[in-house]
Amino acid sequence: MDKKHLVVFTLAIVSLFFTAPLHSQVVLLDEDFEGLDLGPFVDEVYEDPGAIDVNQVWTNVPPEGWVVEDVTPLGGVRDWRAWSFANKAAWSFVAGDQRRSEFTKGQGTVAIVDPDEWDDLDHDPGTFNSFMQTPPISLTGVEANTVVFQFDSSWRPEDNQAAAVTVSYDGGAPSDVFFWTSTEGDPFLKMTIQRMIL
Repeated sequence: MDKKHLVVFTLAIVSLFFTAPLHSQVVLLDEDFEGLDLGPFVDEVYEDPGAIDVNQVWTNVPPEGWVVEDVTPLGGVRDWRAWSFANKAAWSFVAGDQRRSEFTKGQGTVAIVDPDEWDDLDHDPGTFNSFMQTPPISLTGVEANTVVFQFDSSWRPEDNQAAAVTVSYDGGAPSDVFFWTSTEGDPFLKMTIQRMIL
């Protein structure tokens, strides 16, 4: 499938936990991106920054242990050429909101992949593609069928885009936890969503 834009996808909180005996929860992974050190945007500019400190709004450095893979063509708006992390209000300001403020579960720093913004400056031919990987997560001692994966997200369908969460056990081949597209008539068509529990 030819994709000009892969996905407009924002994450606020990512959690992985399992239900232990007596229905308590043991957290295996929890990330809200609030610990990241933010700096100024590279290419983006504000029409009216309001009360936002423009020197503390963005980074492309993921949390410790996380890996961002960027296979997007060179050029474009450098702030959005792969998964990035930004103050949600600042991200809304630079784009004229575009309904971003409706992502009410996203506050403070959020993880963003936004090829629509990336596409606003000239770039080499090709499609936007970016991937983000969590640190390895040990399931030692965890009973089968007790792990729950949850994240707060904003997904805005546009053009022919797709998004997936995949998992690999013990270094094996990855398999889809879910797969979404924004293509009308596609069986994997997904409209806007905020909370996902798997």
